[in-house]
Amino acid sequence: MTNIDDQNKMAPKDFELTLDPKSNFFIKINEKGLIEYVDQDFCNVCGYEDHELVGESFLKLLHPTMPKVFFDMLYENPVKKDKFIMVIKIITKDRRFFWMLSEYITKTNNFGEITTQYNRSTAVSSYIVQQLTPLYTILSKIEAKTGNTTVSRQYIIGYLEAQITTYHEFAEKLLNKVPKTIDDDYFGNNRANISVFHNREAHFNQNTFNPFYAQTKSNIQNTLPPKKSLFQRFFSPQKK
Repeated sequence: MTNIDDQNKMAPKDFELTLDPKSNFFIKINEKGLIEYVDQDFCNVCGYEDHELVGESFLKLLHPTMPKVFFDMLYENPVKKDKFIMVIKIITKDRRFFWMLSEYITKTNNFGEITTQYNRSTAVSSYIVQQLTPLYTILSKIEAKTGNTTVSRQYIIGYLEAQITTYHEFAEKLLNKVPKTIDDDYFGNNRANISVFHNREAHFNQNTFNPFYAQTKSNIQNTLPPKKSLFQRFFSPQKK
């Protein structure tokens, strides 16, 4: 059970940053959940200097409405799984926020104890965020009410049982439904109009448009991606 501490005391801003689709971040975390290394690209986006984050809990970067129960799931039975996928809502130093798709690689010792976690993250499709928002909202409200993840854990177990699936199957099914042209086409044709973080420079526009609505419903349904492995979908080079 995760005890939810109130590290983010300042009210967050209702302003979402849109990442460059080519964004690729790397964070190394120790067995206590403390950051040991964070790359410069991530620092540029979240607004912190690397020395401000090293030695701090990764939870410091979570938006107040990001359900913490997923981190309980991450730490369960690490010997049986060495990868865990999560969509994470990050709060920046100036209280804005962005979403990222993270794959955790967990390393353990001979006793099954976690020694290191590697977080590799990329930009996440707005389609996935849209699909997860109702679930995240419920879990966040439960945790805000109870102050821990005990009840939210039971809720997500029931949620998965109702769909006769596991968390990994649920994530895989959701990723397979991502329309391949939504963000690629939108970012390609409208790059000057959106929030872009690239080449260590940050620019944002107050009128950021949600790329999900750049496609009609019929187009979305007809643009399913080809089958790829999880590794190919997350980390394969972007086509120029």
